[in-house]
Amino acid sequence: MVEKWALVGGLVAALVTAPATASASPDPADGTAVPMVPLNGPYIMTTALDRQTFNGAPLPAIPFASEVSFTTTCTAGGCIAHSSLSARGVPFDFHWTGSRWESAQPLQWTCGGDPAPATMTITLEPKVNGTLAGKRSTTVGTPGCGSPRVPGTVVAPLSVVPA
Repeated sequence: MVEKWALVGGLVAALVTAPATASASPDPADGTAVPMVPLNGPYIMTTALDRQTFNGAPLPAIPFASEVSFTTTCTAGGCIAHSSLSARGVPFDFHWTGSRWESAQPLQWTCGGDPAPATMTITLEPKVNGTLAGKRSTTVGTPGCGSPRVPGTVVAPLSVVPA
């Protein structure tokens, strides 16, 4: 049992001290499980606002891309990828769920110039080609968005590639 713990500790130490190079390539041995894929280094995140929806209805806008940097650290409690993304100065830290990276954060969403309380969740799933795919889902509370203004969910697809 001691030998197993030493091996696990060595793997955690290797992940924590790995150099900062962009990496997101899962390599499941039997195809049934997705291993934890550390996010380290610079990536380009594209938010496909041209395919954005509000409560399932199209709500297109101009897509945009930005550089995002990640640093992954792992402990016995799990792995966290710290990112350069932030909302009102609060960084988005992504937690490994066993199959994807996920981050959720409360914020103010602006609809037609008026703020509404919201929670933004970003999910990123590693792909075998070294990229990630996911979505940005924002659940907007009262007074909501649209015309008439209603609470709802704004969803935009994401793609992330090493820079």
